[in-house]
Amino acid sequence: MKDDLFCPINIEFVTKNELEEVLLSYNEGSSISLIVSKDMSKWLKLTNVIDGMASRYDFTWLDENYANPTHIDVINGVKKIGTKPEKLICIGGGSAIDLGKGISALFDYISSGNDVPDDVSEYIQARGYADNANTIPIIAIPTTAGTGSEVTKWATIWDTVSGKKLSVDMNALYPAQSLVCTELTMTAPKKLMVSTALDAMSHAMESFWAKQTNPLIQDIAMMAVSKIHKYLPLAVQKPDDYYIRSQLCRASILAGVAFSNTRTTASHSISYPMTMMFGVDHGFAVILTIAQIAKINMSALPEIAELLAIFESDGGLQEWLDKVTDDIQTLRLSAFGIEDDDIDKLVEASFTAGRMNNNPVDISKEQVRQILSNIL
Repeated sequence: MKDDLFCPINIEFVTKNELEEVLLSYNEGSSISLIVSKDMSKWLKLTNVIDGMASRYDFTWLDENYANPTHIDVINGVKKIGTKPEKLICIGGGSAIDLGKGISALFDYISSGNDVPDDVSEYIQARGYADNANTIPIIAIPTTAGTGSEVTKWATIWDTVSGKKLSVDMNALYPAQSLVCTELTMTAPKKLMVSTALDAMSHAMESFWAKQTNPLIQDIAMMAVSKIHKYLPLAVQKPDDYYIRSQLCRASILAGVAFSNTRTTASHSISYPMTMMFGVDHGFAVILTIAQIAKINMSALPEIAELLAIFESDGGLQEWLDKVTDDIQTLRLSAFGIEDDDIDKLVEASFTAGRMNNNPVDISKEQVRQILSNIL
């Protein structure tokens, strides 16, 4: 990762009024495509702004709900857009931004007539897009405080037919601009708020111990974890408090910057089949194993004790997690419909290249089996 850029993104914190002004500030007649579901546009009260964009620009709108976008969603998105736009504005959680990155990376390939799903899946796996110098600039506007997609250069695209998690990954996919608006994140239901914040915590913790970490990343990660530790319980109690929610947004950006320079590790690797096979929300899937992975990794990185010390007054990391999710989501596999008989297939699918082998300690299948058994 020596050729990576530390944080080559114009990150701006804006009010909702300022955001709306930006969305209508591009040159009249500009070719702009927008990704945000129609339902979300209503929740966010952006319908008037979108109407204004439609009248001002050469405009296309991908308005479906693209949860966990697939390679077929990317194909359909490229076809709906038609002519390559000057900008791609993505409003939503990680899924909307990930879809935008997939379209940006694959637009030329798909628009040239390569629209067979299996071929597109193979093209992504072979990194055929990697030399594409003509990606579409992305404006990322997150509606959750947690995924970090607004400050990373990669996206997760799912091949649900073959059961594969695909990654699109290159420097050109760093968003040109990230507009962070606390007010948008305050529309998220409490369960989603908690799930995405825990995703951000996992990003920060895993960046702390990933093989590519360094002291600067560890300091950024510590700040992110400290903020989430302090403000997530308060946000659960007072979800409409602007200041508290703004602190979670700042924590999410810190965590995003941290893991954008290191990638994630074992907890993310183990989480992917939980999401793919059982539909476990990503934030809960990654946090389920984080306490156990932290303890395993201390043998290689004793500094993790400093990270875990943040939770000492709560009785430890797992105790804090159980408390903050109380009455929202039980952090046990059985709560997601996963049974003992399912563990073997989860184990077999838990070793994602670039994630499991980025962990500072080599973890065996038997260890993964024990980790999962411990949280049944």
